[in-house]
Amino acid sequence: VLVSGILSDKIGRKKSIYIFLIANSVFHLLIALILNIESINPKTQQIMYTILRTLTGFSSNVYASAAVLAVQVCGPSKRVLAVSTIYYIYVFGELVAVLFGYFLRAYGSYMIANAAFMLLFVLYFWIVPESPRWL
Repeated sequence: VLVSGILSDKIGRKKSIYIFLIANSVFHLLIALILNIESINPKTQQIMYTILRTLTGFSSNVYASAAVLAVQVCGPSKRVLAVSTIYYIYVFGELVAVLFGYFLRAYGSYMIANAAFMLLFVLYFWIVPESPRWL
């Protein structure tokens, strides 16, 4: 949350949300790729996996910036509803991840499905408004 908050203050909430969203998807795809390449030394594969999972963790803090953006673009009477909706969507995403894990037993396929699901939200780029501070 610390990195996404700093970046949000520097370049804007909308841009930072999409940077982290795309980065998270790329890290998921790289994890799937690394796990499916058999010519990599297992020790190197473990190190690369650990680094990519750490980067995935850093880039997955999008929801905090999304909640702040929702508060900034709606009126005071709708702020609780806006933030609650963001967190309900977050819970829905967790349920989708569970379903992906149940139906896709191969970990590489699971990572690719997660990346594809996250990349769907890039289509919202033209719908989501920028924070009023950056307009």
